[in-house]
Amino acid sequence: MRDKHAILQCWVHANSNKAVLWILGRNNCFMHPHVAKALFWSQGYDIFVLNYKMNGCCCKRGFVQDPHFVSHNPFGNFNMYILDIVQGWKHIGKNNKKYDTQMGYAHSTGGPVLLNYLMEKGDNAFDGFLFNSPFLAWGFVGGDLVEIVLDNTGIFEKLGAMTPDSKVGTAGTPKGTTPLLYLGQEIVLSDWSAQLWSLYYFDWASPPTGTVGN
Repeated sequence: MRDKHAILQCWVHANSNKAVLWILGRNNCFMHPHVAKALFWSQGYDIFVLNYKMNGCCCKRGFVQDPHFVSHNPFGNFNMYILDIVQGWKHIGKNNKKYDTQMGYAHSTGGPVLLNYLMEKGDNAFDGFLFNSPFLAWGFVGGDLVEIVLDNTGIFEKLGAMTPDSKVGTAGTPKGTTPLLYLGQEIVLSDWSAQLWSLYYFDWASPPTGTVGN
């Protein structure tokens, strides 16, 4: 199935003994080259950006079949990304390439994605980490109500709101408006996404600009 694919972007020096695996956030693609340059590239690191399942460039490559899951896998489970990280390091080390230093950088939702991997697989693949993620402190993700919801996602699973067929957060086309079709399905432009991504020069085929599910 196409939605089982992930993409590893890379920028490498001619000779380097340091590497960083960059974990994207949900609803995200690689949009921070200025950060990567200052933190890693200028310090001699090879940079590898993991576009895990159905995120980032996976949409552009045709690996996403349902536009409502363009920013997350349809199962709502971060365990789906463990293999992506494992395979990412295997690809980085192909041709017997050895790095003296291997860092992990997690942006936004990439924080819990990477933490979930570490809890399941340990940290032997890494020498250190940088977590740039509000999800490490619930108080900074939208207030008390959002914190309660995030702390109790298990309740939604028990109620059947988080299943492979659920599309939490999607919206219908307003009355009097011609439906916008993408990948054969009706989507609604997200005002939040449109405002956010309009600030950057980016490939419109990579990040989601409609309301998404799960």
